[in-house]
Amino acid sequence: MADTEEDKNKILAGLSYLILFLGFLGLIIDSIIYYATKNKYAKFHSGQAVFLAIVILVIAFIIALLGVGAVALLNPNPLSLFTASFSLISGFAILSYIIYVVCAIAAFAGKDFRIPVAAHLLEK
Repeated sequence: MADTEEDKNKILAGLSYLILFLGFLGLIIDSIIYYATKNKYAKFHSGQAVFLAIVILVIAFIIALLGVGAVALLNPNPLSLFTASFSLISGFAILSYIIYVVCAIAAFAGKDFRIPVAAHLLEK
């Protein structure tokens, strides 16, 4: 029976990262998981997932602003502005999805991995 409960917690921890594919809805669901679950492993990973999502959203916003600003200065053509912004954000989104999947695989496997700043904040 203990293995079954442990497996459920691993699944919940892994899903905490995969839920982030839903964007803001995933962030809300992860926040609910963080406050609703009592298991330390699942709670830790849902907290890391929330932190990771917020950091990725902030970085994406900064990339979008810098990308749009740089292209607007160099070439004010709206089509090139859209293309450059779309390319930058798409590339970052793909990188973010890879990070989510790698984190989910590690959580499903039960590995104890820590995202540097997030782990420090969650342990307090």
